[in-house]
Amino acid sequence: MTFRGARTYPSTRARGILGVAALSTGAALVAYIVASLSLAVGLALAGVVIIVAVALVWRRAGTEERSLVGRTAIVGAIAGVVSTAAYDVAKLALSRLDPVAYDPFAVFFSFGLAIGGVATSAPTAYTIGAIYHVFNGVAFGIGFAFLVGKRGIAAGVLYGLFLEAFMLALFPGWLKVQAFEEFARVSALSHVVYGALLGLICQRWLPGALAARPHRQERQVTGGRT
Repeated sequence: MTFRGARTYPSTRARGILGVAALSTGAALVAYIVASLSLAVGLALAGVVIIVAVALVWRRAGTEERSLVGRTAIVGAIAGVVSTAAYDVAKLALSRLDPVAYDPFAVFFSFGLAIGGVATSAPTAYTIGAIYHVFNGVAFGIGFAFLVGKRGIAAGVLYGLFLEAFMLALFPGWLKVQAFEEFARVSALSHVVYGALLGLICQRWLPGALAARPHRQERQVTGGRT
């Protein structure tokens, strides 16, 4: 059985494999917070998962489907960069409007220490954390492009709220957040901005073939073997 299929969406299986693999960078953080697995090790494992997923899909895909997969990943990455930038601007603006002093980017320092270790200097930790934050935003954008596709702004908002649910479940305890209401309000609205923009960009820029339902794949039988 192959993933080929001219003028069709990449197969459901291919989209699922690549979409879930893209989300593995976030799974690494969940494993760090919940199970104390080294974030650096978790990200290395996520890299392996992504490489294996791409290799598996690429090996079985035909030329046209490879092109669609590549274009989907590129659009997802671009959408992820733009949406992450909008998310950060929204967090900054909303935190300035809030009467309670709140640093929306303090988490970068925590990310950096989780990856580089407790001996990491503050400037280096902030830099590492910021890079991880952007990398996560891009990976989530690619995951959205494969798993959700061209379903639009509403689907993007739901996706952003899905990410927000994980953040609210894990971050307050891990970061020892004091101003929880302010944290939750700023975070939720920022994730809505992230998801809405992600959905809009993917709806407009993803290849047109991605809007079509895939044709039923036929098994290739050679000598009685699939």
